[in-house]
Amino acid sequence: MKYVFCASALALLTATALLTACGGSTAAGNEQKIGSELTIGVENCTAHAGDKGVPVSVRIWNNPGYTATGLQLVYDPALTPQKTGETSPNSNFPYAKCDLGEAAQGFMKSCLIGEENHLIAFGAMTSEDCKTNGKMFTVYFDIPNNAASGQQYKFSCNMDSLNNYNKDHLNPKTVEGTLTIE
Repeated sequence: MKYVFCASALALLTATALLTACGGSTAAGNEQKIGSELTIGVENCTAHAGDKGVPVSVRIWNNPGYTATGLQLVYDPALTPQKTGETSPNSNFPYAKCDLGEAAQGFMKSCLIGEENHLIAFGAMTSEDCKTNGKMFTVYFDIPNNAASGQQYKFSCNMDSLNNYNKDHLNPKTVEGTLTIE
């Protein structure tokens, strides 16, 4: 129980620190940007004007194994991230609706929205290295009703930390993603 509390607190503190420090999905468009090095990036996806709850996923490729991460998903200010309705008791930042993917199953997580900076701070950790490639997490966005066909919204990742069980710092390449209006 003590470990669970400490791990949960660390994930929350990581996400809070990330916020304070910064004032239909497919990976097809990103595959040509991925080589053989460790990479974290945002999947490209599509949506329609007025869509609600559009999933946007962050993935990891060529994963050597990690136990803890802290990153910022920076989103276009025209998009509205979906919230859980709860706020962090330490910072009063709202929690984003966030689901863990296969490359973060079993992790404790915190997913906070920094509305002024248009970012979602994701902090997560577990007790052993996860070496799975794939989705780390998915967050959900509402699309403006006036979004024009062909309009593109950009996403990027800012890495704060990615560490393995031995506390070695891993330095992934990051890849931007695009949400395109059909």
